[in-house]
Amino acid sequence: PIETTNPATDLPSVLASLPSIRSGIRQPGDTPVPGVTLMLADATGTPLLNQAGNPIETTTDANGYYQFAGLPPGLYSVIKVHPSGYIDGLNKAGTLGGEAISPTLIQVGAESIGPSVSAALLQTVGPVNDAIVRIPLGNGLGSLNNNFSEIILTQAIPPIPIPTPTATPLTALPLMAFAPPPAPPAALVASPPASPFLSGSWGVSGLTWHLSVVDAGLPRSSLAVLRSAAQLAAMRADVAAWFGARMRHGTWKLHPGAKGEARQVVFGKLGGKPVSGDFNGDGVTDVGVYVDGEWFIDLNGNGIWDDDDLWAKLGTAHDRPVTGDWDGDGKTDIGIFGPAWPGDPRAVQAEPGLPDPHNRPTGAYKNVPPAPDEATLGQRQMKRTRDGSLRADLIDHVFHFGQAGDVPISGDWTGTGIDSIGIYNNGQWILDVDGDGKRSEKDITLRLGEAGDKPVVGDFDGDGVDELGIYRDGHWHIDMNHDGVLDEHDQHLELGDASHNPIVGDWDGDGVDQIGVHQEHAEARGDI
Repeated sequence: PIETTNPATDLPSVLASLPSIRSGIRQPGDTPVPGVTLMLADATGTPLLNQAGNPIETTTDANGYYQFAGLPPGLYSVIKVHPSGYIDGLNKAGTLGGEAISPTLIQVGAESIGPSVSAALLQTVGPVNDAIVRIPLGNGLGSLNNNFSEIILTQAIPPIPIPTPTATPLTALPLMAFAPPPAPPAALVASPPASPFLSGSWGVSGLTWHLSVVDAGLPRSSLAVLRSAAQLAAMRADVAAWFGARMRHGTWKLHPGAKGEARQVVFGKLGGKPVSGDFNGDGVTDVGVYVDGEWFIDLNGNGIWDDDDLWAKLGTAHDRPVTGDWDGDGKTDIGIFGPAWPGDPRAVQAEPGLPDPHNRPTGAYKNVPPAPDEATLGQRQMKRTRDGSLRADLIDHVFHFGQAGDVPISGDWTGTGIDSIGIYNNGQWILDVDGDGKRSEKDITLRLGEAGDKPVVGDFDGDGVDELGIYRDGHWHIDMNHDGVLDEHDQHLELGDASHNPIVGDWDGDGVDQIGVHQEHAEARGDI
């Protein structure tokens, strides 16, 4: 509810998980959703700021209620910041009126339920898509029951069958095995989870990949998407990625090959998983960490977390991070492998695959963002530099490839300049050579390593095709001639020990990848 004071006005309401989604009205038995952030805005949807210059925000209490108290008379809007773990339901304006804007229609059987919002209203309030706008407040009045609803999916979506892969013989593979006969290019299509190896939190069984093109923090997307993201989430405390982050809990040893001693860098957060890539396209690999879905990337490559770096939100603590150049522009992008999302089935069915020349054409464009009605239900958030705008974009590619226990990998398997996905499991490798994101007879299956080994992938000879290798307690074994056998013709290096995680990158920009290791530790006192 929204209590009032005289002469100012208050704006409270309730946010609940509503089994009855047709009305947006709270019903007995609905579950309140605590801890959800809401922003106060003016009639146009522009967030209002407090005396400190920060957005005026509040959060729902244990009963799902929120309140903005002591407001002067006027027209107001309330914008909800989407909570993780839910799908948006219908919103309902309160006792004094207003206009409720919900993100999308909700499908209940054959019935589509959702508000009718005029184009004129959207032009007036701007590109907000989860808000209650134009709430009129007079002296001493209060607007009650401005309700936002959320939905939790519990029904199981039938898995989509995938063809049984035909494994190639596990024999020595020549270099050409990594470059199958060229096939016509294919289109981008997201694939839904198909096998019940692991049940996702959204009622969709299986593990899926979510790949996002970040283009150094300036990806391709429509201006409307940019504005919507900025309007809904801009100026939020996600900027605490800069204010509160102390990246002093990880040591990197980066070996420059034969040119000198390993260089050490202090960069990391507790619980962080190391990631690397040429995120800005300058030819030198940058470092970063993935912490429970947050990406902290040293975009300017100076080895410290500062105002010129890149923050992103993609994934959760249950996902594994993966990086690669998904569009062939020379800049590394990000992705995750983990429990499926709602909307993955439709995304996988529409997924054309990566813009790899070996990916057969299907009529769909492979190198453009998906249409909203074909995309999965979720976004990647991102902020380039501390003073940059917070934005959100649709997920570019959704694949179903792999199962529980698999380790996600990526690499340029054929020298096309585009990285494709793959999986590793106790010495068994499966590489998606054509970039379609599906298991097929074109994929390469081989055995290299044994149980307990960690996979490593990199272009260790600079020929444009990535090599495979394994890391075993500080010992590196890299299959330089692509024959699937580790012998005297391959590279055998030493760096790190059992407590380290292997990391690969071109640390000096010479076009050849080198080895590195990462180790988490208590906060360091200085860079080395």
